[in-house]
Amino acid sequence: MAYISFQPKDFFNTVLYTGNGTAIGSGGLAVSGVGFQPDFNWTKARNNAQMHRLTDSVRGTTKTIYSDDSSAEDTYAEGLTLFSSDGYTVGNQDGWNNSSYNYASWNWKAGTTTGIAGSPSITPDSYSFNATSGCSIIKYTGNGVSGATLPHGLGVAPDCIIVKGTSASEAWATYFNIWLM
Repeated sequence: MAYISFQPKDFFNTVLYTGNGTAIGSGGLAVSGVGFQPDFNWTKARNNAQMHRLTDSVRGTTKTIYSDDSSAEDTYAEGLTLFSSDGYTVGNQDGWNNSSYNYASWNWKAGTTTGIAGSPSITPDSYSFNATSGCSIIKYTGNGVSGATLPHGLGVAPDCIIVKGTSASEAWATYFNIWLM
């Protein structure tokens, strides 16, 4: 039997970069060195008090939410506009590409957009699952029913769940399995 070894860098990578202030119309700034096409990007300026910006392939590029704020989703034409095979491209919005800022970005690879198993009571609008890496990104509309089920595609119960409403200002909801060890 063949053994396949996966490394954390196959599904997660941190990239540091310096903004150049270039607008999308002039090509933007291509951030590379991720090592894969990210499905989820978390970017933060390291030398400025900018908010943490979270963008993913499921909701679509230009859409962002903030880990340090409860506001609704924002759309930025000059934010993160493209996920590429080794990174992403950003415009001149200062949360991603101010010419005097240094940035850190944390990038995750999710995976497939096919294969909902079972009979969930909520069907996702869009999703990206990766059971190998344990990463699942899901966009859905709630049904207001207590005990509703939502597919996550991981094959086992998740140890961490983070939920954020995107259409209105709402607090983040989190769950962690504290019995990890």
